[in-house]
Amino acid sequence: MFPYLVVNNWEAAKDCFTTHDKVFSGRPATLASELIGYNYARFSYSNYGPYYCHVRKLVLQLALSSSRLEKQKHVRISEIETSIKELYSWTNVESTINISEWFEQLTLNIIRRMICGKRYDRVEKDEEAQRIRKIFRDTMFVSGQIVLYDAIPFKLFTYLDFQGHVKSMKKIFEDLDEILQGWLDDHMKKENKVDNDNQDFIEAMLMVTDRDDFKGYGYSQSTVIKATVLVLSFLLINF
Repeated sequence: MFPYLVVNNWEAAKDCFTTHDKVFSGRPATLASELIGYNYARFSYSNYGPYYCHVRKLVLQLALSSSRLEKQKHVRISEIETSIKELYSWTNVESTINISEWFEQLTLNIIRRMICGKRYDRVEKDEEAQRIRKIFRDTMFVSGQIVLYDAIPFKLFTYLDFQGHVKSMKKIFEDLDEILQGWLDDHMKKENKVDNDNQDFIEAMLMVTDRDDFKGYGYSQSTVIKATVLVLSFLLINF
């Protein structure tokens, strides 16, 4: 069982979120954080501490700072212009257009270009894009489920998977890691370096971090990059 605190006045809220904010910044341990979040390497699942502060600082500097977003403004503009042109071209050959799918493609392409510098020509015809869409949906669904192990944290309940959630999480992670590792491998094979203004997030992370930077936290460089890319993907969807 987890303890709960009801905050019903501004003095208590100030104590919790200002005076003692670090005490209340911890996150409960969940099976999703372990199985899908790269064993808590995904900083949105990790507790406040040196690792959280380190990765959060990198994300703010390399992806979400106002200066970085301004430098990548051309990505968003070009994707909107390209997507509008594609929409007009589709109307010439198709009688109906699913606008929801068009917006989803636009969002995925902006995310993919900001993170790994590539885009999908047509999401519904691209196998990887379809897999990512399914992974995002499945991750959101399974992360919101009540897993028996989270309520009663006995290791036995990770094997006695009565609900089928553990099996689902492992399959989601397998598919997800395959895609993210492919993106990372493509960048590590590159010989020509891109200038700072045109770097995507993976290029920036590879440039400012070394293989041993995260060993003290128990993670490899590749694990941290993949876990952070996963966080950014969900953040940018709602940005």
